[in-house]
Amino acid sequence: MRNMQAIFIKQFLSYVKKPQLFGTPLFFVGMAFVFTLITDSEEFYPWALANQLSVMFLGIGTIGVAASFIWEDYATMNLRFMFMSGVKSFQYLVATGVVLLPISFVVLLLLGAIGGYLGNGMIIFLSLTMLGAVAAILFGLTLAFLPEKIAVIASSTLPLVVGFAPMISDASDELALIFYFLFTRQIQVALNGMMEYGIDPTRSFYIVLANIGVILLVFAVLQKINGRDWHK
Repeated sequence: MRNMQAIFIKQFLSYVKKPQLFGTPLFFVGMAFVFTLITDSEEFYPWALANQLSVMFLGIGTIGVAASFIWEDYATMNLRFMFMSGVKSFQYLVATGVVLLPISFVVLLLLGAIGGYLGNGMIIFLSLTMLGAVAAILFGLTLAFLPEKIAVIASSTLPLVVGFAPMISDASDELALIFYFLFTRQIQVALNGMMEYGIDPTRSFYIVLANIGVILLVFAVLQKINGRDWHK
């Protein structure tokens, strides 16, 4: 418990000291609010905008932030110190998640409210997008365990790919097929289908959970390969 408390405090202070980190969530919420306020077209659906911005936030604003935490710990040697002090991987994951998940919840709650989600619709929206937040945090932390040169490229490009994949999938059947099982795409498909056609989103819940399982497996394997075997 002490290990997780120390990591939580460290990650929280890192977050609040960097305006570029907490500025990103404000950007997405502000964009949703402004677009909803100024758009009066009959073909404009606030829930569709909220769905799109939510998955973009998960990709760009959550994966990138999670990756930045672990990169900072690499640069300051904190990660090596934690390893030598007996910090376990699940402690690092939980402590980082405890910092980022409440922030994600507030952002997604605001986006859902702006999108007009109410009652059961809001419960489904938050349940699905918060599962996506878990996947995004794990994804961001996993990127940093790739070989250094690959990790640098991946950390700067994959958040954009994951965030924009749902939007570009709408423009191409081929890309829609490629990204179909990606958690951000599944969240968008489920929420759009629920709101437009009343489709049950249960299948997408399972696919997002499968994403989390795969990411956790890759995380553990990369630690083992890199000699940072915290999962024992």
